[in-house]
Amino acid sequence: MRKLRSTLTAVLGLGVIALLPRVASASFVLDTGTPDGSTGSFVLSTSSSLAAEFSITTAEQVTSLAAYLTEGSGQPGDTFTFDIDSGSILGQTKNSLTSLQSIQGIYTADGWNVTNTNFTLGAGTYWLVLEVDSKKDTSGLDVPGESSPANGTAPALAFAVPGTSGRFTSNGAPAIGVQIAASPVPLPASAWLLGSGLLAGFGSLARRRRG
Repeated sequence: MRKLRSTLTAVLGLGVIALLPRVASASFVLDTGTPDGSTGSFVLSTSSSLAAEFSITTAEQVTSLAAYLTEGSGQPGDTFTFDIDSGSILGQTKNSLTSLQSIQGIYTADGWNVTNTNFTLGAGTYWLVLEVDSKKDTSGLDVPGESSPANGTAPALAFAVPGTSGRFTSNGAPAIGVQIAASPVPLPASAWLLGSGLLAGFGSLARRRRG
């Protein structure tokens, strides 16, 4: 009986440890690497958007979004937008999309332009769309491309651009530089408090039985 109690206590103890809030450690859920410009640059404007598809398996808290941009005909201070869309955007126009999140980014210099964020995405497949809301925001920023879609530590599942009809298509879409940093969503405090309470109750019961 004593051996059984010890085994159950150990198992329950491991369960409580598993329920403890996970330490948030940000990592990339999307990282297509720094583009080499081998396929030229694509102008990010009101008529030209670029998108990258990615998926996550558990809930993640997005901490930053980044795009690799060069000045083109724009200038420092120009703004652009990161849109997060669920499901597939292929065959849809930019105006028909309903974004889950829409975050403004600011172009500061050639290279990675990072925007800090704080929102949660559940498990699923999403598209990160880079776009410009109006000509007042920017006269055009350049997005260098590359031929390989498999670069980076967390490559995109696919890339897409609006075709001649204005509908997103993956045919001929460039591989661009985008990143999404995120951390696992910790369990609520109530979950591990429940587990620790069960462990304390089991220990009390075991002590009474010994007495």
